[in-house]
Amino acid sequence: MLRNPTSYKGGFWFSYLFDDYVQTVQSMEGKTIEVCSTNTKKNKLTVVLEHVPRGYRHSVVQFTLEIWSYNQPIMLMRHKTKNIWRDKIVDAKLYNIMDFDIGGPRSYKDDYGEYDIQSSVMTLYDNNPLCVCMTSRPKPHRWDILPPAKIKIDENRRDLNNGVSLGPKDVASALQWDLGNLEPGDERSVEMVVVASGTRENSSELLEKAWELFDKKMQ
Repeated sequence: MLRNPTSYKGGFWFSYLFDDYVQTVQSMEGKTIEVCSTNTKKNKLTVVLEHVPRGYRHSVVQFTLEIWSYNQPIMLMRHKTKNIWRDKIVDAKLYNIMDFDIGGPRSYKDDYGEYDIQSSVMTLYDNNPLCVCMTSRPKPHRWDILPPAKIKIDENRRDLNNGVSLGPKDVASALQWDLGNLEPGDERSVEMVVVASGTRENSSELLEKAWELFDKKMQ
């Protein structure tokens, strides 16, 4: 899901410790993650996936992704993580990586990215009249803005670097939420909104509208 046009790593990522080993989950890889169900209702897509750690035969983590968008420059997302195994999983971390390529392939190397620590809003823009903003509930614990090929999540590097600005160049944005330990049956939820507008001022107004829509549409 959410593979970007250049096939760099994108979409949601997840990592956790299970039996003392770091497990890394990519939303677009099919070796250890399985789509269990999909459902579309009232412009909301719900996808349920399960992850089987490498070397095991049983699913340990279940992900439920809910995405809503309809006739507005607004996308609403909810990501639920649930421990469906009999043992605890440790130090769970959720990531969201997006490469918007503002302006398209002819001009994406002139993009800028900025993260506002006070408001927790990630903003991507270039010299074209287009600005993309996103934020979340709860606020991200870490973040980064890097060229897409340089965003690394693996067993040796599980935390983003908290970069707050970059550009002009080809940039991708990354957010991280530290979910902690999940006992059997525990579930954590992260909510996100993404908006696009012609100006940064309009994008800020759209973020407020997006959260209002979220509370109505994502019940």
